[in-house]
Amino acid sequence: MSRTSFIGLLMAGAAVCAPAAPVRGQSLGDVAKRTEEQRREHPGTSRVFTNADLVDVTSLNNKEVLGLELTLPMLDKYFGIRTAILREMVKSPDLTRRMRAEVGARTAGVADVERDYASEPAVAEAIGAGHMTTHEYVVTEVAFMAAVGILAGKIPATAAANGAIGTNVEFLKRHEREIEAMHREASTLEDRLSR
Repeated sequence: MSRTSFIGLLMAGAAVCAPAAPVRGQSLGDVAKRTEEQRREHPGTSRVFTNADLVDVTSLNNKEVLGLELTLPMLDKYFGIRTAILREMVKSPDLTRRMRAEVGARTAGVADVERDYASEPAVAEAIGAGHMTTHEYVVTEVAFMAAVGILAGKIPATAAANGAIGTNVEFLKRHEREIEAMHREASTLEDRLSR
């Protein structure tokens, strides 16, 4: 898989139930544009991290996210949990509808996303079963998305100078294949939910 389609998959996959995965071979600009179009076409149907969300990651109010250096074991846990949440959503249209309404309804900060995830018993249970707290899961997700956002051109490359974001960008570049493998089942489930 090319870096462009991999990053695009991650951008789409970072949203709970992204409407569709990008097509292989798109430029990073095309991926970012298509993700934004999908968000406008389907308002409130998915949690899409926007420029505002990602830029907020670099604010001084998010020291925990800025200080988090991603590791393969951490991302393995994150994608395991993400996959478990998506499995629950595939099984339950009601859960999917609630998650889309709760998490997709507003531009939310880390605390808001954490509260939304914790309010759904199936989601909270999947996170706990994956040996993370809801807080750890959300902080990992936002740190991961900040690095993906830079790689996809969704936030300025200058944001990489903040905290561990630049380190995480380089980490994602070095471990693209491993992360792609971790994301494989989640990607399949996201495609099912987008139909």
